[in-house]
Amino acid sequence: MSGRYGHDDMSLKILIVAGICLLFAALSRNRNAATFFVFVLIVLVGWSLFRMLSKNISARERENMIFKNLTGGVSDRSRPFVKSMKEWWGNIKSIKPFQNKKTYGLKACLFKCPGCGVEVKVPANKGRIMVKCPRCKKEFERMS
Repeated sequence: MSGRYGHDDMSLKILIVAGICLLFAALSRNRNAATFFVFVLIVLVGWSLFRMLSKNISARERENMIFKNLTGGVSDRSRPFVKSMKEWWGNIKSIKPFQNKKTYGLKACLFKCPGCGVEVKVPANKGRIMVKCPRCKKEFERMS
C-alpha cells in the first residue's frame, strides 16, 4: 500500500451506504429492486476501492475535503455518540453472569451459622451433614 491513498471518511461512508444497499437487497422481495440494490452495491464498493488504491493523493484529499464541507463535519458531531456507545459496550462486557461452582439442583436448605449469623445454603435431602460457614469457617452439623 505504499504510495496509495488509503481510507478516509468519504470511503468509509461509501462502504456504510454499500452495506445498507446489501441489507435492502437481501430483504427485498422484488427481484428487480434486489438487482438494482446489488448493482448500486457493486458500484459503491468499486468506487471506494478505487479511492483507497489510488496513487493520485492530492485529488483524493480534495474530494474528501469537498465531502466534509458538504456534510458539515458529520463525523465530528458523531464522536460523542460513538464514545458513549464504546463506554456502554465496555460496561456490558464487564458484567459477568452469576456463576456458582456448586450446583444444588432445585432444592436447597438455608441454615444460620451459630457463630456469625450468616445464612449458608446447602443441598437438600442429604441427611446429616457437616456445614462449614464461608465467613467465619465454623463447622456445625445439621439435618438437611
